[in-house]
Amino acid sequence: MKTSGAPEQIVAAARAAIREVNANVAVFNVKTMKEVVADSLWELNLYRWLIGLFAMLALTLAAIGLYGVISYSVSSRTREFAVRLALGSDPSGVARLVLNRGLQLTAAGLALGVVVAFAALPYLRRLSSLFTPNVASFATIVGILVAIALVACLVPALRVARVNPATALRHD
Repeated sequence: MKTSGAPEQIVAAARAAIREVNANVAVFNVKTMKEVVADSLWELNLYRWLIGLFAMLALTLAAIGLYGVISYSVSSRTREFAVRLALGSDPSGVARLVLNRGLQLTAAGLALGVVVAFAALPYLRRLSSLFTPNVASFATIVGILVAIALVACLVPALRVARVNPATALRHD
């Protein structure tokens, strides 16, 4: 039924009109068209929510992995960084070395990821007509990933900038 007012207000009148025509017809589960559409899309919304959840999990694991790789690299090169600092290198320059290495790894991963994503686009478009990525969405994702990489590399970079050369050279 189509109404100009609130659809919930005419449910009783619609039931009465149906009973007048045929009293044996049961009228139940009366819904508005918005509710019908929402009920028909629950599965799609669930899949979108799950994909978003797994994407956040993947971002978290990527950040932890990048942090682990950079942190391991810094800890294995502590002696080298200590020698650089002992010979007069600027601590911020040593921290920049760590950040540059992390950003190089990030750039390589992003380049490979963008190539794979563009290669997968035709297949993803066949699965759903709702899937229409654009350059802005790719740029946003790249920006988020670079920000996560910077944060993941910042902790080891700051740690290496604060290393005491004498203590680091005595150990190991």
